[in-house]
This record gives sequence, C-alpha cells and structure tokens, in this order.
Amino acid sequence: MENLNPLPCQCPDTFHATVLDTLPGNTRLLACLRCGACELVEAIVDEPRPHDVQLLGYNTIELTPDARAWATAWPRFLENQKPRLYFSAAARFETEADLAAARPPQSATFRETLLALGVPPDHPPASLPNELYGFREIWHGLQLNDETPIDELLDAATRWNGPNELAADILAQRPDLESYAAAYVSNFSDQNRKYGRYLISKFKLSDIQVMVAIRARLSELTDDKTGELSELTRTLATLGPAAQPARPELEAAAARVKDTDYYAHKDLMQLLSKLT
Repeated sequence: MENLNPLPCQCPDTFHATVLDTLPGNTRLLACLRCGACELVEAIVDEPRPHDVQLLGYNTIELTPDARAWATAWPRFLENQKPRLYFSAAARFETEADLAAARPPQSATFRETLLALGVPPDHPPASLPNELYGFREIWHGLQLNDETPIDELLDAATRWNGPNELAADILAQRPDLESYAAAYVSNFSDQNRKYGRYLISKFKLSDIQVMVAIRARLSELTDDKTGELSELTRTLATLGPAAQPARPELEAAAARVKDTDYYAHKDLMQLLSKLT
C-alpha cells in the first residue's frame, strides 16, 4: 500500500504548500506551512474509467542532504489560491485562520517576489535530482540581468522548461526590442526568426519597423511547408487591430495557398476577417 499522506506529519492538508513551482507529471515538492516538513513526492494515480482519476497514494523520492537544504530554501505557495500567493521558506502558521489571514509581500514580477522572500544563494548541488530540473533553471534565470546578451535572454525565454518568465522580465526592461524584433523576424536563421516572432507576440510590438519587416517576410513565403507562414499568422493575430498594415500581404499569402494548404488558408482568412 502506498503512503496516503504526502508529508510525514499530522498537520491538516490545508497547510500543505507546493515549493516554488509545479513539476512535470504528478511530482511535487511539498512543504507544510505549520511544522515545516518537506518532501519530494510522486502521486500514484489510477484511471479505471475515462475522467475517473483516483489517488492511490504517494511515493517519496529521496533527496541528499545538500539537495534537500537547497530545494527547501525556496518560497512556496498554496495550490488553491489564485493568483499564487508565495510564502517564504521560514513562514509558519499555527492555525488555519492565521494562514488564511496571512498576506506576505508580493512584488510586480515573479523575479522580485522570489528575491524578496528569499532564494538559495548557492549554485544547485550536483546531487539535485532530475525531477527538480525546473528549480535549477529558475535559479539560473535569477542570474540573468541587464548585462546578459539578448540571445541568451531569448534562449532562456523560449526554451522548453527554461526560466521563461524570469527572462521575459529582463527583456521587458530593454528599450531596443522593436529593433531586435524587426531584424530577427527577417533574419536568415530559423532560430532568430523564431526569436523575432516571440518578441512581437510577447510584448505586442507593432511599430513601423516591425510591421515593415513582417510584411517583407510574408511576401517572401510562397507556401507553409516550414510552418513559418502559420507562425507569422498567429503572431500577427496577437497584435489585434495593430496588424492592419499587413493586410495586403496577408491577402496575397491567402491567395497563394488557397488551393494547396487548407489549414494555412483557413488561419489567414480568420485573421483577415478580424481586420475588417
């Protein structure tokens, strides 16, 4: 029989918080906001029928002393609170009323909140398990700053399971995003064009140089075999009415793929219908 209590304490589960962030699958680093117990656990579930997920118990994943000390030093949040309200690693509450009334300071960005509440000062230990890979990425994301090269920031912002939000916080402070977006969206490199589309959609960039670059790139695409035409269509859709200057190129692209690519044509026509 698996353990039905994820933490080695008798405190009510209303005190159980998730440390730092959710993890892939059914794994969580859980901490008790009453007694301080903390464990890396994997929920064991069964689904005998569709949409009938049943919890069978928890497996505890062992942590070395170094990994435990480092991982449990991060802020934590209650799963049932939206938006997330983070507590420091040292926060403790004797009663549920105390916990419900608590309002720890939250900053405008994820980065500022973490730094205000406290994070591990040292590099992730070598013994940190793969299940906590995301914690390692977030720690490295906190080392990004205004001096970090923009390509490094863009890699961190777009990489799967990377410190996406932390990198975006730094990018948002740059005054030159429009110039980079315009240069990247028409660059010879597929990766750089991906970065350009990310900047445009993430930060809603639509000044003249950005729109000139997008329109030029749309004119160069004769089909959607690489998926780039669809990606540009989705990027422009995030701009709303600000995408209107690209209407002639969108109409021309729709005409080019009308008889060869049903889905690309459909996406283009849907976007055009919103720009009328």
